[in-house]
Amino acid sequence: MKTFEKNYWSLYLNFLRDFKGLTYKGFSIPFFCIYPKFVFTSNNCWKNILFDKELSRHLKYQVKDKKEIQEEFNQYIKTHQKKSLVKNKQGKVVVHVDGGLRFPGETFHNYFDASRTVILSPFQSKTKDNRLKSTKKPKVKFISNTVAVRRKSNKKKTISKNTGKSRVPDVIEKIGVTNIPVLYLPNYSTNTDKAVAQVQNTARTILKSYSKHPLYGDRHFQRTLLVQISQVINWIDKVKNFLDKQSVSCIVISNPHFLNRILALAAAEKGIPTICMQHGLIGIGYLPKIATVDAVYGNFEKDWYTKIGVPEDSLEIIGHPKFDQLLTRIPMSRTAFNKKLGLDASKKTLVVVVRETYDMEEWKLLIKTISDKYSLNILIRDYPGRETNTLLKEFPFVRSTKDCDLYDILPNVDAVVAYPSTVGLEAMLVNKPVFILKMESIAEIELQNRSNSFPISRSMVRSPYFADYFNGLDEMVQDDPRKLGELIINYFNNPSWESYAKKKRDAFLPYAYPVTASSGKRLRNLINRLIS
Repeated sequence: MKTFEKNYWSLYLNFLRDFKGLTYKGFSIPFFCIYPKFVFTSNNCWKNILFDKELSRHLKYQVKDKKEIQEEFNQYIKTHQKKSLVKNKQGKVVVHVDGGLRFPGETFHNYFDASRTVILSPFQSKTKDNRLKSTKKPKVKFISNTVAVRRKSNKKKTISKNTGKSRVPDVIEKIGVTNIPVLYLPNYSTNTDKAVAQVQNTARTILKSYSKHPLYGDRHFQRTLLVQISQVINWIDKVKNFLDKQSVSCIVISNPHFLNRILALAAAEKGIPTICMQHGLIGIGYLPKIATVDAVYGNFEKDWYTKIGVPEDSLEIIGHPKFDQLLTRIPMSRTAFNKKLGLDASKKTLVVVVRETYDMEEWKLLIKTISDKYSLNILIRDYPGRETNTLLKEFPFVRSTKDCDLYDILPNVDAVVAYPSTVGLEAMLVNKPVFILKMESIAEIELQNRSNSFPISRSMVRSPYFADYFNGLDEMVQDDPRKLGELIINYFNNPSWESYAKKKRDAFLPYAYPVTASSGKRLRNLINRLIS
């Protein structure tokens, strides 16, 4: 393991163990905290901690392999797990619909019995805002290595953060499902202020004992820890109340973030099986695995999980119901598509898939390489909701995909070039050639040198698992934008390259996405197997 990776996971293992005494209703709170928010936004850690080869002398526990993190969670899960699953055929199948689930309405209509299914929303019902707390941020005063909040009485106040109000309040409406009841998790809340204050005071005491610790002494870490204690306790309270009041047979979640971890562990205590859906290319955020079964895209993910110590029988190749639409949805016509985006119908169309401002210089070089030698319609597809106009300003002849649905775009272009993204997989599922600009993992010394001027971000670390997903495409994956641009030109000019691209796609898909039947149907069969 490289120094950065070793320090990242070692700090996490130490955090889990050093703060294990922070508990609520039998749960150790650190296991539910959002660890990346501690390390990737703390002021000192980027340069002074994660790249420091001497960090080990500050840590009691050293991680040599990521398996150790998964094993830590495996052992913790066992302490909350019933010996066998409870078969509750009469209970409801609960689908936790957050921003990461991305099930289309058709999946609910076709594969979920409305009388036996409940949609669970983590967001506050629009008609019951009276339960929301104030969203005003408390003023914080830092005292050495502890955190206090100023009040007129100068007493410490519980630090909390509103977790009921949604940044995407229409997430349920977007699904378009009207026949399945929706339950709102914030409606199961009770007053936890006293419990939060007690645990936060315990945390302050622990922090004092680590006054010289490189991470725990960081002010942002301290503040974030106290806020997350409040969030975790409130969600534990809501989830346990929900499971006590509702008869549940199975829970479907989207990813292993902190609320879904709580749902999975609270369900495990009752013997309720959980299914965690994959919602993007596998990477650092998918560790640890916490659900009874993880429903993955294909063999790549199955192999990835087994290498870090996950039992194979807790993994199921499902694909994803969202991708079912690629086969069933009738897309916009090519004529209407060209007219909407102002494209020249006599030219081939290439869509360039980017993410915000990452690797902008490389994308500029790629577009210049292509446009200098070949006349194409070039479209820019940015990460949804985070569009940037950098490339549109640099190249007036390129077009934005605007508000076009991805599943209207892919069938109506002739080729796709992207960063390592699920868009590449989706494009291949509709038989499009895919080229990948895969930036190599940045050397640690370069990252360390950049750390004073760059924002702290996981994306800069470039998880090798995330990037290597497309390596089976061979030459169609390049880290040199000039070379990739030349290959794209070759594809449009040379019939043998078209044949090469098809050959690589046909070899890639059976391993990466061996799902031939409906993914929604495969999920329904898995649920039936777990509850019957």
